[in-house]
Amino acid sequence: MSSWGIFVMLVGYMRVSSTDDRQSVDLQRDALTAAGVDRRHLYSATRRGR
Repeated sequence: MSSWGIFVMLVGYMRVSSTDDRQSVDLQRDALTAAGVDRRHLYSATRRGR
């Protein structure tokens, strides 16, 4: 709860450009959880080529 009595929820969004093995959301996930985002509030997307 913040100092104003408001509940704060952090939401994380991870994105990679392709599904090949060179790109993964692992580092992004680690950074977001280290920043305090609950794993239940992490979302990810993969953008495929044009």
